[in-house]
Amino acid sequence: MGSCRCCRETIRLAEATHDRLAQALAYRMLAEATRRRATQQAEAAVLEAIRIQRDVGSRPELARSYVTYAPSPGHGGGGDDEATRYLTDAVAMFRSMRMARELAHAEQLLGPRA
Repeated sequence: MGSCRCCRETIRLAEATHDRLAQALAYRMLAEATRRRATQQAEAAVLEAIRIQRDVGSRPELARSYVTYAPSPGHGGGGDDEATRYLTDAVAMFRSMRMARELAHAEQLLGPRA
């Protein structure tokens, strides 16, 4: 629970200082911290991170949030179709940015879905 409190405080501070990227990263961390026990809260948090990262144009972090949205088949996200779409987008983004480690991870997660 301490990590959730820390994420919420980071979100609050980022909002207060108008640091949109820090806010998006804190939302993604909140999603990762709550994924196992509060899946709806985790989904809402990662979707907020995605929305902000699209707005600010942070492609590397956006692709990472796409991966966070769908950690495994049948788990996370609003549904397997949407999760697969996000993972497919993440693979394309990582490939275009030449982010080999992240690309390999996203491809591994996408494997069973493709």
